[in-house]
Amino acid sequence: MKPKKTNQSNSGFTLLEILVVITIIGFLTAMGMTSYNVTQQRGRDARRKGDISAIQNAFEQYYVVHNSTYPKEENEAKTSLQSGSLPVDPKTGAPYSYTYDATNGSTYCACATLEVLGGGNATAVGKADGTCNFGTSTSAAPCATDATCPPTTSADFFCVQARQ
Repeated sequence: MKPKKTNQSNSGFTLLEILVVITIIGFLTAMGMTSYNVTQQRGRDARRKGDISAIQNAFEQYYVVHNSTYPKEENEAKTSLQSGSLPVDPKTGAPYSYTYDATNGSTYCACATLEVLGGGNATAVGKADGTCNFGTSTSAAPCATDATCPPTTSADFFCVQARQ
């Protein structure tokens, strides 16, 4: 007697098919994570620019109210803001760079370090005299003689200064 042939097909996936699917999923996940990280960095940079602009607006209002002088020290700067404190970096929690002319309050420079390169308007944080280092070059030349203004080749800065 002959055994009956059953028409059974091997249902399921081969090892090669499973490996191809896992590779595709891994690739898509990696692309998504990279895109997500860049989006987070851009969002934090937008927050930094907004914070620095808010500081500039507050200092300009302070200038009008206080006989044409800008804040000359940190407590004056804090009182000029509605929150009563200077904003901090959204990632590190560190305060933004703020330099000023402590002699007569004639100028200031407020800066934030950006995460996404190319989005800033300055090459370094403000100098000790309250002036900013505006420009897009990452050359060390503008800050070479000022110890409070370290040059950089790996970061960009967004700075504002006195409008008056």
